[in-house]
Amino acid sequence: MSACEAPSVSEVNETFERTAEVAAATPAFSVEALETDLQTLMAHYNVPGLSFAVIEAGEIVHVSGLGIGNLSEAKVVDADTRFRAGSVTKQFAAALVGIAAHRTDLSLYDPITDHLPVEPGHALFTTPPIRVRELLTHAAGFGNMDGSLVFFPVRDQADMLARLDHLSLISTPGDSFAYSNVGYTLAGMIAANALGAEDAFDDVLAEQILSPRNLSRSARDLSGMEGDDNVAQGYAMAGEIAVPVEYEEMKA
Repeated sequence: MSACEAPSVSEVNETFERTAEVAAATPAFSVEALETDLQTLMAHYNVPGLSFAVIEAGEIVHVSGLGIGNLSEAKVVDADTRFRAGSVTKQFAAALVGIAAHRTDLSLYDPITDHLPVEPGHALFTTPPIRVRELLTHAAGFGNMDGSLVFFPVRDQADMLARLDHLSLISTPGDSFAYSNVGYTLAGMIAANALGAEDAFDDVLAEQILSPRNLSRSARDLSGMEGDDNVAQGYAMAGEIAVPVEYEEMKA
């Protein structure tokens, strides 16, 4: 199968069969065993605290926290403690792309320039074209450009696209994996555009995902956490010392 072909029915069926075989061989689950494993990992990686959920057959069957959310105040983590999600947010952008592909004429195999307001001659017009699916699989050829911070914070879509017009790819689209924040930022823009909300990714995210699922403890920016005292402090390790890392606005 080439990079631009959809998988065949037989290939999809084979994947499901392998998944079922793995599931059948998996030992019975217990929350206690999971908590023990998580605590072992927390100790190994110097993680002060975390919260977790267990989902069975599409339903949440257990939610709880482990450890401390703020070392200086010894705040215990519970099921409602907020954490900065970081790049875990990429799954939300990917979900919006999936929603757009289901509800509009967007296809994962479309060139991205079909869904962005750019004219021929822009650097995003490449040969072969960058396709939407390659944004999601980190195979567009962008790479992380050693600090895509030069692209963030982005004022709006026009600002981002103007900066990307000076882009040089590090590989041919579809050829290889290279982690990219830029790719997922474009994926979110494309999803919002397809759903009729250009430059309104936050609104689309709330409308399509957060609100319908009652994710009232989730927010895309720092303003959503104002006045909340159940927020975990982030840390980075400097040798053996846990150093607090302040939250910063970085819509990427």
